[in-house]
Amino acid sequence: MNLPSSDRWGLITQRNSKFAHYKQIEREVLSNEPLICSRQAIDQTIPNNEFLDWLGDSYDEANVVATFNLAFNAGLMVKANIGHAISLENLIDTSEENDLCFIPLYPVLEAKHNIVWRKDHTFSKAAQLFLDRATAVCKDN
Repeated sequence: MNLPSSDRWGLITQRNSKFAHYKQIEREVLSNEPLICSRQAIDQTIPNNEFLDWLGDSYDEANVVATFNLAFNAGLMVKANIGHAISLENLIDTSEENDLCFIPLYPVLEAKHNIVWRKDHTFSKAAQLFLDRATAVCKDN
């Protein structure tokens, strides 16, 4: 079920980096920069991988220095000056106290939200109530 919401992809960098003043990040700017990427984002076995499509031919030139499964760990690597993380917005603390900032990718890249379940699964009453309510909300939007 497609939900009426999405998250933006962007660059997580230190507030004192050369990118901190950018309003958006284009793929060409990242060509020689050390990048920390989600393993899922750069998985070439995933059909229709939107992030790899966004990178296009730049993927072969990308300087991926580390990968992560947990966004919290990517934030620690950025703070340790290992590189800049490519992540979804709001997964990593980009508050002023944490000295990190989020800069959206351009052209804009969004990850759509979905709810997925097995067809043959029997739901608990609570899970069925949640699914029924989510279905009603999605039909209204």
